[in-house]
Amino acid sequence: MDKNHNPNAGATIPRADARKMAAAHKAQNPNGLHAEYFGREHFEKLLAIPGTKGIMIHRGINDSGQQVHILDAVDGNLNTVSTDPIEQGQPCPPFCNTI
Repeated sequence: MDKNHNPNAGATIPRADARKMAAAHKAQNPNGLHAEYFGREHFEKLLAIPGTKGIMIHRGINDSGQQVHILDAVDGNLNTVSTDPIEQGQPCPPFCNTI
């Protein structure tokens, strides 16, 4: 593991910054996956696994060639602790909102 790993990674940012970053992504990737919705129960399921310190979000390509996000529970050293990662959220597009 990288010696600079922060087990508490993440920070609140201003909404305007989030909108700017999302717009830049959409402009550079007009046909790509912009976001994906996952229900709360999936995060709760992963966080309830013993030893979980966070959730790693992986990018992937499914068998249909579509971009996807894969949610996985990890410990403080970024080792996977879940046996069944979460996938099959609702992709944006077409299920989009305004950030």
